Amino acid sequence: MSTALGAFPEVRAPEHAYVPSEASELQKGAVKRALPGLLLALTAGFCGDTAAVGPRTAEFRGASAGSAEFFGFSAHESPTGDVTGYYFSRSTPGYPSPYVIEGRVTCLRVVGNRASLGGEVTRFFFEDWSDAAEKHGWYTFVQDNGEHPGVPDRMSQHTYLTDLPTRTCPDPATESLTEDVTDGDVVISTDE
Repeated sequence: MSTALGAFPEVRAPEHAYVPSEASELQKGAVKRALPGLLLALTAGFCGDTAAVGPRTAEFRGASAGSAEFFGFSAHESPTGDVTGYYFSRSTPGYPSPYVIEGRVTCLRVVGNRASLGGEVTRFFFEDWSDAAEKHGWYTFVQDNGEHPGVPDRMSQHTYLTDLPTRTCPDPATESLTEDVTDGDVVISTDE
C-alpha cells in the first residue's frame, strides 16, 4: 500500500459507537435552573451574532497524476452554512484487499489547521467486507501544516464508515493524524 502519498486512508468502521447515556437528576436540575436565563439572554440579544460563519474550505491539491487517481477531496461550506464537495479513496493496484469509497460531502468542521469532513457514501466496495451495503456514511480527518519545509501535511490513516450518512462532523482535534502527505497539499482555509 506504499505509494508517493504514503499509505492511502484505509476504510474502517468505527470501533466504538457513541451511545448517549441518561442524564442524572443533578444534570436535569442544572438545565432547568439555567434555561430561563438562557432564554432571557437569547430574547434580549446578548448571545452575539447568530449569522453563519464561513466560508470554509478543505481541499487536496497538486498531487501527481498517479496519486490523484487514488485519493482526493474538496469540501466547501458557504457563508450560509451549505456544504458541498466530494471525496474518494481507492486502493492501489495489487493491494491485498481492493476497495473503493466515493462520497458526497455533507459536513465540514474546521478547528485551526485541522478539519474533519464527512458525508454520504455514493459508491463503496471492499472485497473483504461482507456488510458493505449497510454503510451509508463516512468521515475522515486532515491537517494543513502550511508551507513549512520538513513539516508535511497530515491525514487520518482511516476513512471511518457509518451506518447512516454523516451530517455532523466530529471534532478534528480528537483524531491522531498518522499519515504524512508527501505528494499533494492539504489546504484548509477560513474567512471568518
